[in-house]
Amino acid sequence: MKKNIIISGITLLICLYFSSCKKFLDVQSKEEVFESELLSTRDGVYSALNGIYQGLSDQDLYGKELTMGYMDALAQYYDTQSSYSPYFLSYKFNYDIKDYKNIFTMIWSKQYRLLLEINVLLENLEDPAFQVLAAEERDLLIGELYAVRAFLHFDLLRLFGPVYSSQPDERGIPYSSQQSLTAKPMLSAKDVMERIRQDLDRSLELLKNDPVLQYNGGPVQKYSSDYSSLRYFRFNYYACLLLSARVSLYAGDRKLALEHATKLIQETVNKFPFIANQAEALSDPVFSSETLFAIQNRNLNLIYNAYFNPALTDDEILAPHRLAQIYSSENDYRYVAWSSSGDIGDKNYRVFGKYSNISGKIAPNLEYFQPLIRKSEAYLIAAEAEPDLAKGQSYLQSLQIHRGLDPDLPPQPTQQALLEALTAEYTREFWGEGQLFFYYKRKNITTIPGSREKTNFLPPLPTVETDFR
Repeated sequence: MKKNIIISGITLLICLYFSSCKKFLDVQSKEEVFESELLSTRDGVYSALNGIYQGLSDQDLYGKELTMGYMDALAQYYDTQSSYSPYFLSYKFNYDIKDYKNIFTMIWSKQYRLLLEINVLLENLEDPAFQVLAAEERDLLIGELYAVRAFLHFDLLRLFGPVYSSQPDERGIPYSSQQSLTAKPMLSAKDVMERIRQDLDRSLELLKNDPVLQYNGGPVQKYSSDYSSLRYFRFNYYACLLLSARVSLYAGDRKLALEHATKLIQETVNKFPFIANQAEALSDPVFSSETLFAIQNRNLNLIYNAYFNPALTDDEILAPHRLAQIYSSENDYRYVAWSSSGDIGDKNYRVFGKYSNISGKIAPNLEYFQPLIRKSEAYLIAAEAEPDLAKGQSYLQSLQIHRGLDPDLPPQPTQQALLEALTAEYTREFWGEGQLFFYYKRKNITTIPGSREKTNFLPPLPTVETDFR
């Protein structure tokens, strides 16, 4: 019965992509669909895999709340003091408000549902009797799945776990590594981090022959189902390498963080090129050329119109907060591309326009393109992890140059000056991507700029978890 329940979830995801699913269900009911039948063909395997990737773009997950939505509201990117604001009172970090409890519940439930589906597919692919795919192709898919599993667990830990730098032995989250519906033990944050590390190590080994290593850069093309092409829509080797650097820095392993960040920088000098100028930034506001991993979010236009369109009233729109303080120069490519005038709605302030296609100028192949991991983060990680302050500052200066800025760092850097510059660049770099709040939590910055309240970094576990125990 457990297998049937699990597979019905994967089957429903496949139904979203293949119209032949109805015909399939006419032959057999959901209760009769077993793993061996569903994953007996190459198309079936990729249907399940694509369902997992599409699950990431759910609006309750990376399609909104974990990126441009609630996480960025907590990071104080938006003015949420109006009672009409979609994220009213988020600046108070009061997680007992019903709407926010619901958001956390959906994040928790849908992340673990995806993890269950990942484990189903992993256990089938790793079965010695599995012969549907050639060994090289199978290893590539297994490597991707381990990376996605680590990615999901890491964000759950960053959100629901303690401030890791000071409380690694405190309660973390359950780690889902089997296709079982039974409750998983609650692990310490340190134990969860160790399992994430193991999954990433396994992923990097399996992805060592990833076709992305042969990638020569260039513009994003139309999505393809060919596993060996357009690897930025898959959790590829470079995305995994940067995630490893991100995880290592969070865990306090600066040496490994620096090793993986600099390895990525060195190997992608001529790959995933940075946006070159303001004109390019305006035509490609998601900075797709430098994106290591992206999702296809077909609700981007819907979300933009509901939250960011300047035609919304002042009470309805998620208006930028402290924009002039964040972007000190109007030459900054990010300021140019990610904020736009509110002329359409007669706004006397600039609005968030990173995911807007209101002008119709966005290329069709970028209409649904939403970045989750970008090359620029490697420079920020290297700058922080490098023990030599001058070398660390050079990584930061390099990123600033790639953003159209004149480096404004002192010739003799201090630890405090570098930290302040890092915080400023994190704030500028990840608007709409959900990373800034986690930066504040990692650094345990108790009062986030733009909020008058002391930061609460520990939301309670959803009742769907606590009631299950």
